[in-house]
Amino acid sequence: MYVYRFFDKRPFYKHFIEFFLLYEWGKEACNMTLRSEALQTVMKRKAGYYDVIILEQFN
Repeated sequence: MYVYRFFDKRPFYKHFIEFFLLYEWGKEACNMTLRSEALQTVMKRKAGYYDVIILEQFN
């Protein structure tokens, strides 16, 4: 199939580059979230204020 030809001819190091890009983007996104005003507001609430906190985990 034509779609898969792109993946067949990729250099071996391309996987490592993608891994490090995802790592850096994920680290940056987490740091931005930790410094956000929205999270600070949530963290200032007393214990038991929220029943459930839903998070999205990605990689």
